[in-house]
Amino acid sequence: MQRQYTHILQSLRQHHRYSSDRKRKQVAAATVRKMQQNPGVLTSLFRNLGIGLDDESRAEMLAEDFHGRPVRDVIDVDEPEVYDEHLSVLGHLKELRILMDDEDTFIPIRFAYDDDPVNEESVFVVSNPAGTNIEFIGGDQDIDWQNVDGSSVEGKYLIAVGPVLSIAYYTDKHHLSGPKSQAYGTVYEHEFGETGGELPFLVFDRLNTKLLLVGGNYTVEPEGIDG
Repeated sequence: MQRQYTHILQSLRQHHRYSSDRKRKQVAAATVRKMQQNPGVLTSLFRNLGIGLDDESRAEMLAEDFHGRPVRDVIDVDEPEVYDEHLSVLGHLKELRILMDDEDTFIPIRFAYDDDPVNEESVFVVSNPAGTNIEFIGGDQDIDWQNVDGSSVEGKYLIAVGPVLSIAYYTDKHHLSGPKSQAYGTVYEHEFGETGGELPFLVFDRLNTKLLLVGGNYTVEPEGIDG
């Protein structure tokens, strides 16, 4: 029975059941003793604790607990997803700076970038044709959002990371006055809200590992990002 005891104890630890490890060990030992008398007790216990169940079973159990009755139907829903089929590539994302609550300090979130368009880790900065929405596509968009003070609590799928103070991106520009190196590619940085506009807000989609830039009074112009 040592193997069963170890498995139960690990499951209790993994799902953070009970407030102390001593209590978890007591529950695991008591469960093993009951198993010797009634082998079906393990399945019943795990269902009551929500341990060892697949997502479908856990969803069914939550619905039953919420309504106080058995599940009547399983509903399949098709939701259409609308998106821009054509986007303008502005460059490769290098850094986003998240403004803190004191409105004076920021936390930088840095990304791997390269001027190679086939780099799998590089995140593209793109815009819709109207120049009113900046999006991030492709590459490695995973971020350590838990180290950003004030971000949403763990367990949510959409994480409110914080207001974006500035964006840095690598791109090439051939029509601006200044160093000729701009045509070969360089890093540009734009500080949002320079004219007093609203800052965009960074949201992280944990399920899809995707960054979303929400709101903001900016537009994309031939000279660069404005606002």
